[in-house]
Amino acid sequence: MGFAFLFETAYLLPLTSVLLLLAVVALAWGASRRRGYAPLVLGGGGATVVLVAGFVINSVPGTNLGIGMLIGASLWNSWPRRVRGGLGASDESSDSTGSNRSDVLP
Repeated sequence: MGFAFLFETAYLLPLTSVLLLLAVVALAWGASRRRGYAPLVLGGGGATVVLVAGFVINSVPGTNLGIGMLIGASLWNSWPRRVRGGLGASDESSDSTGSNRSDVLP
């Protein structure tokens, strides 16, 4: 029996919907601290395109477009932000005497 029953039409739409919802929730988690809400909007649009193209109009190119949008949103969201002002505060911070914290022994 295995998992072949999941590929039947009765199970495929709910399973796809839950997995796409999980992907969009992952994009939404902490979006304001990372890249903002633009990757979330792109991922939500991609999930919508996958559902509509895959289950309503039955279009393979449309489904592939939605999957590409989701992958692009995920890559965009995971791309590191550029830190402004040079080195981070923990790299070269100094105390009131001007010595680096990395020079001080514990």
